[in-house]
Amino acid sequence: MEATERYEIRDQLRRILESKHFAKTRKRNRFLEFVCEQALLGNADKLNEYLLGVEVYGRGADFNPQEDAIVRVQASDIRKSLREYYADEGKADPWRIDLPPGHYIPLFARGPGSPAVAVPEAPQDAKPVAPAGSFVRRNALVLGLSLACTVLS
Repeated sequence: MEATERYEIRDQLRRILESKHFAKTRKRNRFLEFVCEQALLGNADKLNEYLLGVEVYGRGADFNPQEDAIVRVQASDIRKSLREYYADEGKADPWRIDLPPGHYIPLFARGPGSPAVAVPEAPQDAKPVAPAGSFVRRNALVLGLSLACTVLS
């Protein structure tokens, strides 16, 4: 995927997030923005329910997707909002962003009725986007146990 296509897709994402269908849904916006950015950076293969629960919804390292359905519920809501957006404001948009059922990897398609574009490969200069503090959140248990061992010894 060319740099201009990535730019156009990011512009499409901005239009979607600013639309009336997404304007007041901060967490759903964060979800859609996160999965699109990761796909554009070539990290689509790493997108899963656990990662989204921890990175987007701030669930701890002990997040269990089988017990907490937040990611599945929000993904379903996002799919519905995307359908509504493209039936309304986005009818003539140059790109489509879809989130297929059962998956968290977005598909990008140029223009109405165009076939989906495969997930792009990572550009040479791409770096993964990780929210601030994500290392600490993911490793809080390990850091806590290390501190406890140090204090006890």
